[in-house]
Amino acid sequence: MTSKGNCPLKFKLLAKCSVTKARVGVINLLHSDVSTPVFMPVGTKGSMKGLLQQQLYALNCEIMLSNTYHLGLKPGIETLKKAGGLHKFMNWSRSLLTDSGGFQMVSLLKLAEITENGVKFQTPYSNDDAELTLTPEHSIEIQNAIGADIAMQLDDVVKTTTRGPRVEEAMHRTVRWLDRCLKAHRSRTLSRASFPSFREVWNPYLRRTCTQLLTERACRGFAVGGLSGGESNCPLKFKLLAKCSVTKARVGVINLLHSDVSTPVFMPVGTKGSMKGLLQQQLYALNCEIMLSNTYHLGLKPGIETLKKAGGLHKFMNWSRSLLTDSGGFQMVSLLKLAEITENGVKFQTPYSNDDAELTLTPEHSIEIQNAIGADIAMQLDDVVKTTTRGPRVEEAMHRTVRWLDRCLKAHSRDSEQSVFPIVQGGLEPDLRRTCTQLLTERACRGFAVGGLSGGESKSEFWPVVRLCAELLPEDKPRYLMGVGFAADLVVCVALGIDMFDCVFPTRTARFGCALVRSGQLNLKQKTFAKDLRPIDETCLCSTCKSYTRAYLHHIVTLEPVACSILTVHNVAFQLRLMSEIREAIVKDDFPNFIRNFMKEHFAGRDVPQWIVDALKSVNVEL
Repeated sequence: MTSKGNCPLKFKLLAKCSVTKARVGVINLLHSDVSTPVFMPVGTKGSMKGLLQQQLYALNCEIMLSNTYHLGLKPGIETLKKAGGLHKFMNWSRSLLTDSGGFQMVSLLKLAEITENGVKFQTPYSNDDAELTLTPEHSIEIQNAIGADIAMQLDDVVKTTTRGPRVEEAMHRTVRWLDRCLKAHRSRTLSRASFPSFREVWNPYLRRTCTQLLTERACRGFAVGGLSGGESNCPLKFKLLAKCSVTKARVGVINLLHSDVSTPVFMPVGTKGSMKGLLQQQLYALNCEIMLSNTYHLGLKPGIETLKKAGGLHKFMNWSRSLLTDSGGFQMVSLLKLAEITENGVKFQTPYSNDDAELTLTPEHSIEIQNAIGADIAMQLDDVVKTTTRGPRVEEAMHRTVRWLDRCLKAHSRDSEQSVFPIVQGGLEPDLRRTCTQLLTERACRGFAVGGLSGGESKSEFWPVVRLCAELLPEDKPRYLMGVGFAADLVVCVALGIDMFDCVFPTRTARFGCALVRSGQLNLKQKTFAKDLRPIDETCLCSTCKSYTRAYLHHIVTLEPVACSILTVHNVAFQLRLMSEIREAIVKDDFPNFIRNFMKEHFAGRDVPQWIVDALKSVNVEL
């Protein structure tokens, strides 16, 4: 025991891991020094079930935990005072920590009545109407009588799976109760330390708010509470499986509630909840693991009430695999003439009617729609400007995007089922991109997107922004580049470190009568294919290439609507197959050779564009 002076707790860091956030320290308490990280065995009622105190000494146990609620009932505060505290009462000479009794609000919920004053319990020890009212002041009074080295504040505890306003209410009440605990504790500040508790469960916005408020108080340590109550079913887990030894490319898997998604991944776009030209059964056959739909369009039709009644978009469209929903921010650009943007949100004149119908999309309403949709990944509402925009509007949009993210996170009511991704904005300005990335990564989100590209900028402007954002985003979170789908772009951006992509390109191209191949596109409307009896791609295993010739597709492409469906099957299959081949090459650590062979075939007889040469050179691949 080395605690000196009148301070009852001193904490000293002794070592830090150079890779992780792990650290080693020592807490000097009045009864013993405690080496950290430490596990504290629990002796709820002042004794460890099955162990004597002498056995705990022999095990070199430096600190144990007891519970205020149970000790306040039996033996009770008067007995503890007369005994000189729990240390003497139980013959324990090393350190003690006492929980405040807050957890019993959950474990004894049926016996508890919670108000601003405190919590009233019907005691579980008798059959009469005996009660214990645990206020912040009484909790501290009991803990002062116990005399533990560390006393926990009384906090308002809710089940981890609780959602909605009750969580925020509990967080703010916890802060108010801390102030009452500290005021009541002043009589013993020279002998004991009091820890506040972070209580607001899984909402990242509330976690940050609670942390900020509690750390403003001069306490000697802090606790994280409100977990280990059902939160283990995290709706998104990302695991890296392989990395390219030359480029920034990597292979991983995203575990979502509806399916596992192998990355790098291309997500086909079903804007309004259906893929143009494809049935869901065809997407299953193509091994599509995730698709994208759009919040703006689904919010208009079928609308939030229909989606709620249907049980979400998965059930509504009969799709059992994963979904990602764009927030509707892109419509600020694509429907710019119909949009009015303010700090509150964006007001659209709807394109579906000739009257004055409007849709106001705020961060809160965007999240409300996405909660009704039930997509596995929901995008924040961001302030999107054309990529070619210059000047103060770009910086305004970037900072507004950050503010809107906080509003999205605060409004998000299904955090145990859906993950919200922030979107990095900042146009083509590296400094703005850096600032935005730094601000967004301060929020505890499960993945991040790069937005505001593929909107008219040159490729020489495009790729440095992608590389910069990929370098700045966390290594252990998926990185999503929005709106990119050309084959060469996919290969390059994977090399730069991107994991997820989406684009309407393969389906839109099919509607124009074009088929995707390794060398680019085949425009099947051209007469050169009238007598070509080969499949689109002899190496492709999709149902289109197995069943139809180029000549047949040329014959029907301008005559029959079914041609669009047939070509869409192939084009989506082409994109998904390309990503599968990329993943395989990365796992084999042969991705640089894959890139060279792909570019040679894709640009056969042509020079590889200089932007591709430069981008790949930046990640150590020479063409």
